[in-house]
Amino acid sequence: MLLPGHLVIRGLTSQQCLASCRTLNLRRVAILSSLSTSIARHYATTEQKTAQRPVSRPKAHTGRTTATRKPRAAPRATEAGSTAGAGTSSRTRKTKRSKAKSKSKPKAKPKAKKKVQLKKRGRKPTDKQKAAAADKKKRDELKTLKEKALKPPTKLPSTAFQVLLNESAKDLKGTGIGNISKTASAEYKALSTERREHFNHIANENRAKNNRQYRQWIETHPPVVIHEANRARASLARRGTPRRQVPKLQDDRQVKGCSSAYTFFYIERIRSGDFSGIHIADAAKRVGAEWKELSTDEKKPYVDLQTKDMARYVQEIKSVYNRDVKPRAG
Repeated sequence: MLLPGHLVIRGLTSQQCLASCRTLNLRRVAILSSLSTSIARHYATTEQKTAQRPVSRPKAHTGRTTATRKPRAAPRATEAGSTAGAGTSSRTRKTKRSKAKSKSKPKAKPKAKKKVQLKKRGRKPTDKQKAAAADKKKRDELKTLKEKALKPPTKLPSTAFQVLLNESAKDLKGTGIGNISKTASAEYKALSTERREHFNHIANENRAKNNRQYRQWIETHPPVVIHEANRARASLARRGTPRRQVPKLQDDRQVKGCSSAYTFFYIERIRSGDFSGIHIADAAKRVGAEWKELSTDEKKPYVDLQTKDMARYVQEIKSVYNRDVKPRAG
């Protein structure tokens, strides 16, 4: 039997060579079988471990993106190694110091620039728009004046005819104001003495109740508020509101105005009785002429009364209304 050239060994016969080849093949088969058994055992143990391990839930995605780090710049090549090391260390120290300084001293915020608002150029208002704006302004002023003027409590009927008219309105409700007033006037004319006395008695009681109620209402407001209300009522009267609708509120706490020297002279002359039976207009003309004929020394007592009354007025204004007033010159 011939053998291949690479199996021929020097000094061995052909039979010896065949025996050596067989032993080699048997060893190879034994090694391969041992390897296969070890690999099978390894896979079996790994499968058991994975089966015993509890299945974990997948992590929830937080939405954060993974930060990518920038690669550091390579240090520059220097001629000498020692000089390069010293340079890098000094640079790192400088950067650390600069970072510490920047942390310790925060930068000042820049001041916000003021925005200049430019006026929008619009169309000019027409005459109709101007009239409407003026009318609205007038209505607003009247509304504020009415609020300041205050509204006193409603009065009860204070005359015999008003009491009768009130009773007729209750009896003839729904027949119209004209019919009620005609019926009440006709009934009032035909009243007997007893019925008239009865209505007069009710009217007197109502008048006393009205005065008592009015005084209580006035006292609920401070004197300053009553003073401002009277000023608002005077302004409403000047603007066309009837005076009977906005009469002056009567309050004894209000400060009386100061009188002039001529007023003191006029009161003295009228009270003397020299002008009894003379018309008031003629008497006033005569008193005015007498005042002009008086000398400075003769006017001095009346000027002193004016100065005294002015001091009283300034003091009361300060104590009641809590405001200062400059005294007027004589």
